[in-house]
Amino acid sequence: MVEEFSFDGRARTYLLHVPPGYDGKKPVPLVVVLHYYTGTGQAEAEQSLFSEKADAESFIAVYPNGALRQEPGFSWSFRQHGGIDDVAFVGEVIQRLSGQYAIDRKRIYVTGMSQGGMLAHAVGCELSSVVAAIAPVGAALLTEPTSPDPVSVLIVHGTEDPSFPYKGREPDEGEEGLPCPSVSEVVATWVKHNGCGAEPERRQQGKIIREVYSGGRGGTEVVLCAIVGGRHDWPGDNNDRTNSGLVGADEIWDFFARHPKQEERSERLH
Repeated sequence: MVEEFSFDGRARTYLLHVPPGYDGKKPVPLVVVLHYYTGTGQAEAEQSLFSEKADAESFIAVYPNGALRQEPGFSWSFRQHGGIDDVAFVGEVIQRLSGQYAIDRKRIYVTGMSQGGMLAHAVGCELSSVVAAIAPVGAALLTEPTSPDPVSVLIVHGTEDPSFPYKGREPDEGEEGLPCPSVSEVVATWVKHNGCGAEPERRQQGKIIREVYSGGRGGTEVVLCAIVGGRHDWPGDNNDRTNSGLVGADEIWDFFARHPKQEERSERLH
């Protein structure tokens, strides 16, 4: 069901999926799923298959729509459009749903694809006191963590991603798209923030290479899931050209389920 509320003087919407087994008696996890540039919450639900995963694993999934109309859907604002703050909007969606449903406050998670993955990174940077783990897919980190709390991070990225190149993009290269750091630089930022060990456990299965940095504060981990030959696709959907065998919702939920918040929150949303 699509719900609407006023935030910062604007009508904002999100698609909400509550699993059929939810009875309000037992707190359940919340997963926020953020759409790609020009996408919608509905399109992201269809692409990510998180509603089906929510039914199987008994969590609530929510798919917010971006602030800016960008045909055929929406885009996100990182305060660059009249100060519109979609990090704060995601925080408000979490706060709103936590007041309406029995949400396990230690199991609040955020994932997203492309521009939605960039927003997932930004939420982790600013709202790590609220969010236990994030999972950006095919996305760049363009800021530094400002919230002191640790947050577990799963980064899913194709080695042949043309939108956010695996090895990064310099501002003077003359290519289309934003300048962005390499995936290894992004991993290093989160490893440092969480205080994880510098040497990962590395294992490969077919086209999937996982590097696990463990030992972070509050039991946090940083995991890189690199898809060899992967492009700018959501793993496992109908448009995934890599055929890696990875199913995004399965990989991400397995990671989320292993990483509840273990520290007391030092901040509040408001």
